[in-house]
Amino acid sequence: MKALSVSRPWTTLILQFDKSPENRSWPTSYRGPLWLHAARSWDADAIPWAEELGLIPVGAVSRRSADHPTGLVGQVTVTGLCSAWSVRREPQSECWCPLWAADNQYHWLLTQPRSLAEPIACRGALGLWEPAEDVVAQARWST
Repeated sequence: MKALSVSRPWTTLILQFDKSPENRSWPTSYRGPLWLHAARSWDADAIPWAEELGLIPVGAVSRRSADHPTGLVGQVTVTGLCSAWSVRREPQSECWCPLWAADNQYHWLLTQPRSLAEPIACRGALGLWEPAEDVVAQARWST
């Protein structure tokens, strides 16, 4: 199964607050289950932005990077791709994406988020990649 590395805390927002779509500068033809890998990188603007737009309750997500683990953290299913550009400026756009969608990006539609009980330490990679079998074998799901 493929994996996608995503900057933290976006992985938390995907798994706990159904953040879909995932904004990317590149499209994908991949459909199906996808491991979600929390990268070491941290986007300090993510949580304040999501709170400001009312996408998450204020204070619902820690702003401390240390509270957001790295490694494989869960799984989602890629079910579609919106390739509409300039979503907010063109109301006739065919893009079906909600406020999480960023202008001038491809929007990967992620569904069925599932969190692992514990993150699994492993290195990420650019693009879609496949985690080692011994890493995947450690997966235990949250209840």
